[in-house]
Amino acid sequence: MKLVKAKQGATVVGTGFLPLDLVYRDDDPSKLQAYAGGTCGNVLAILAFLGWDVYPIARHSDSALAQIIKDDLKLWGAHLEFIGLEPTALPPVVVQRVFAKPRGGKTHSFAWVCPGCGAPLPSFKPVLAKSVVEVTDRLPKMQTFFFDRVSRSALELAKRCADSGGVVVFEPSMIGDPRLFSEAIRLSHIFKYSQDRISDVHEVRGAAEPLMEIETLGSAGLRYRRRGKHWKEVDAFSIRRTVDTSGAGDWCTAGILHLLCQDGIHGLQRITDQDALAAVRLGQAMAAWTCQFEGARGGMYGVAWEDWKKAVLEIIKSGSTDDHTMQQLARVCPAVLLDVCRPGFLDHMNQSVRVPHQTGAQVCTTLWPGGDVGKALPRRT
Repeated sequence: MKLVKAKQGATVVGTGFLPLDLVYRDDDPSKLQAYAGGTCGNVLAILAFLGWDVYPIARHSDSALAQIIKDDLKLWGAHLEFIGLEPTALPPVVVQRVFAKPRGGKTHSFAWVCPGCGAPLPSFKPVLAKSVVEVTDRLPKMQTFFFDRVSRSALELAKRCADSGGVVVFEPSMIGDPRLFSEAIRLSHIFKYSQDRISDVHEVRGAAEPLMEIETLGSAGLRYRRRGKHWKEVDAFSIRRTVDTSGAGDWCTAGILHLLCQDGIHGLQRITDQDALAAVRLGQAMAAWTCQFEGARGGMYGVAWEDWKKAVLEIIKSGSTDDHTMQQLARVCPAVLLDVCRPGFLDHMNQSVRVPHQTGAQVCTTLWPGGDVGKALPRRT
């Protein structure tokens, strides 16, 4: 397989879930790592790593939390002029805990409250449709539009992309509003979803038939079909040392889009069955590669492009990851929860969460030793 960076002009615009991901391990909770995350954030950041021109659209406020997201995306070359649309709000925050399973190996869980004081963390707020209208003339011509949450603004952007010859990619993690969800599928050229998360998708999709539909099956791999063709099942690659499976689906998506969507809808319409399978295998190999690292995109910060390319192509060739120890640079950010959990923030959120005799910040400082040292973002390799 030939694997090269995106051609000049390959542009993707995306909107949806773009939170601040905070990742920590049970065996060393003081080393809290911070990333731009969520399906939308991960797919866009990975495509930027692959050489695409990336434009996230969000309504993140000018806050310390949002700045970490911006710094991370900027590290990979993302364009940030549409990430603070009005009315702004605090970005969502998700805490990911990585822990050992009783019978060996590791797994993870997600929380939307501070693990130290129980304070509710900011939640997702979609971009408003009127805000999208206001920036329409400034948006770039997109070969691809990606979204993972249904909203009127996302659907308006999808229509704009389709009308200009771009590929619309929809990867939901939930159904939400069934009417909007059904409309989103009708607008989509590529529709990807997880069997574990959306088992009842066929009950709300109606007669929509995207050009390509992909259903992921966890460790069993995935199945896909092109319009008018039968389902094709593809086994996953073997992973010899799994560290963290979070984000694997996002890497798979990015790999598929990288090979199929750089030339817009006309390029997608011209692909052969062999092209489709090659894109799926690349996505699966990228998914296997990232499972060797902590965090959805942790491996990106400790590997050069050529080394990454070599590792992914070797997975495709051999059918599994190797036994080499993978290096990962930490993105430690122990102070970030203190901004969220200080009493003033809780008052602003109209929450009554309180811990007797301790403020949220004091509890969080106890949980995250060294919580007053601020953030430390490493250089890109």
